[in-house]
Amino acid sequence: MLFCGCSHTNTSTKSDLASIINSKGITELPLPSPPESMSDPAERAAFIAERFWDSLDFCNDPLALDTAFMEQNFANFISILSIPPREQAAIAVDKLVRTARQSPQSADLLDFISGKYLDDPNSPMRDEEIYILFLEAVLKLDDISPEKEMRARYRLNQALKNRRGTKAADFRFITSDGKETTLLKSLGDRLTMLMFYDPDCPQCSEAKETLSTSKLPENIKVIAVDIAGDRSRWEKTISTMPSDWETGFAIDPVEDEEIYVIPALPVVYLLDADGTVLLKDPPLSGL
Repeated sequence: MLFCGCSHTNTSTKSDLASIINSKGITELPLPSPPESMSDPAERAAFIAERFWDSLDFCNDPLALDTAFMEQNFANFISILSIPPREQAAIAVDKLVRTARQSPQSADLLDFISGKYLDDPNSPMRDEEIYILFLEAVLKLDDISPEKEMRARYRLNQALKNRRGTKAADFRFITSDGKETTLLKSLGDRLTMLMFYDPDCPQCSEAKETLSTSKLPENIKVIAVDIAGDRSRWEKTISTMPSDWETGFAIDPVEDEEIYVIPALPVVYLLDADGTVLLKDPPLSGL
């Protein structure tokens, strides 16, 4: 299938896809079959990803507006999309976004699902790099409304802040002994785990316990910075932080001025000795 033109209608209520039904009773799209001569895993994944949605008619098939169906298949698509090179993944995402855009309702559902799965801090499939591909694909379209373009551009700008591979934004903070310093001055010659937290945040306390008991490698130092804005509260709670951590209080408005994007506390970054972002808000369970 190339790209459908939604000028015709179809009153059918059942999909005529060749598909499978999973254990939850949800229809899953059949995976395209790469040529037998294609042996490289990344190349095969790129082939499948680019053709993953070909059997779904976004214009006329009711499944294209079925949230459970779309979420299940979107999750399958994303699991494949993480394998090929970024350039090939972008081709598959561009094709999906352009195809879904032929139906405004399908486009809106895809926009919702991509944000839910790839940008929500509570999503186990959160992947900012893939979400950037979706936002860039939307901004390439000629027929989006000014409101949707503005929203996509804002989300993209947020996602690009302190992105993996870029230098982390510097900011000032006060150390536990009352001295003023900056993030980049505090890095030293080791890897640094930077954690933004609030002393009154239960999830932050859980993260503190997780990190303090996980036996991080010796080449990683931890800098925990309170960004809640209540210095007296911070000073009263310094003693509850691990003694081998560097604990600070942000002087610069890290969150208010969006120096860093804080979707939900705590937020963790892993930086190298030069301040380059190696990991951006990864799941603590994976560290």
